[in-house]
Amino acid sequence: MKFLDLLRFQFGNSAVINRLSKHPKILWIGFLLTLSAAIARNYNQNYFPSAPHWIITPALLSTATCLLISIFLRISLKLHKGDFKRLLGLLWMTSPIAWLYAIPIESYTSEYTSAMFNIVLLTLVSIWRVLLFAKILQYVSKISYGECFLLTLLPVSIEVFIIGFFGQLPKGLALMGMASLKVNPATELLQGAANFFMRYSMPTALLTFVLLLFVFRRGKKWKDRCSLFNSPVDRSNSAWPKKQIFGLLVAFCACAIPFQIQLGRNEHLDTLVTDEKYGEAMEFLKSQNPSAFAASKILAPDPYSLLVFKALPPMIALLNHETPNWIKEHYLRSAEIMFGHADESFHAWMHTHNHYAELLQNLHQLGDPNNMIGKRKTALLNLCDEIKKKKVEDRFDTSIATQWEKAERLHKNHFLNILVELQIGCLAQ
Repeated sequence: MKFLDLLRFQFGNSAVINRLSKHPKILWIGFLLTLSAAIARNYNQNYFPSAPHWIITPALLSTATCLLISIFLRISLKLHKGDFKRLLGLLWMTSPIAWLYAIPIESYTSEYTSAMFNIVLLTLVSIWRVLLFAKILQYVSKISYGECFLLTLLPVSIEVFIIGFFGQLPKGLALMGMASLKVNPATELLQGAANFFMRYSMPTALLTFVLLLFVFRRGKKWKDRCSLFNSPVDRSNSAWPKKQIFGLLVAFCACAIPFQIQLGRNEHLDTLVTDEKYGEAMEFLKSQNPSAFAASKILAPDPYSLLVFKALPPMIALLNHETPNWIKEHYLRSAEIMFGHADESFHAWMHTHNHYAELLQNLHQLGDPNNMIGKRKTALLNLCDEIKKKKVEDRFDTSIATQWEKAERLHKNHFLNILVELQIGCLAQ
């Protein structure tokens, strides 16, 4: 086995596939390649010291995929002891296709463009691996490519549905508490793609299952099934390119170090902001430059998360003439996004009234940069009118008002007083 065989394998070379399928070290070679693919996929997205599971997750998921595939392979083939390890090794050998994820597109394009690129890349890699693994099954088992393709597509479609469903469920529950928040456009694009794949994965699985039953009914009887592997493991040829593969892993790790250092800084800033150490967070930002942080992450607090309401106003309050422009620009953009959550919703203003009041005060003290308050003057005046009308309505039956209603009335009065202090034209009643 030569290192170039690994590349020929990815393009379906029949001689290489047949040779590697009999290699006694196929499982360990495939596992090392899966680790390299995990690094390529996550090196600039996840901070390994705080989330080491991302290194092993691809291997675990692909093992589950292989288990599903082996279950459905029994429809047409006989599996013997040791076949699962060989099958898993061959599946892991397709991991180098995922090296394409190593392209650091986030460093060169916008967040939305990189999300589009990643969706295209995910689709390409997924289709490539399904077609390749079907070709592998065809070469090792000698059954038709069409049947191998169906036997691969069916379990993969089921897995996509399961992962999509349980992956979207916690996000959906979280969004129930964030109904008034706008969604990050890039995140919305990724969620839309995930929903699309999940929506059509189960119909695909059902159609594939029907086609498999049709093919199987017209083919051999159950007792006439052939074995998955026609050739035994060749233990006389156990040589494999250890130096090249381990060197590849070392190279991936070395390339990942600068990105991991950037992600570490993002992690440190996230911790400071979450722990409400806003002064330390601002000083830490001032000691760095924009390129010191990961391009794939938004500096804390994420303006599309609930944390922004609590953490952004105090961060804005720390801005002054000595603050570097890149920090000012970032947090003023975050303020625009925070305003955007409530620009079209009266109830959103009220739900987080105290945080918006603090943000308005801090922006006013900064001289209303980018005219954030001024261009919302009409909206805020209309909001005052709605508050005053509601206050009049509340006077009709204050005796039966619930504690929540009384608290809400106090919140509105407080917010109204803030607007008056800002001198935007509202008069207290």
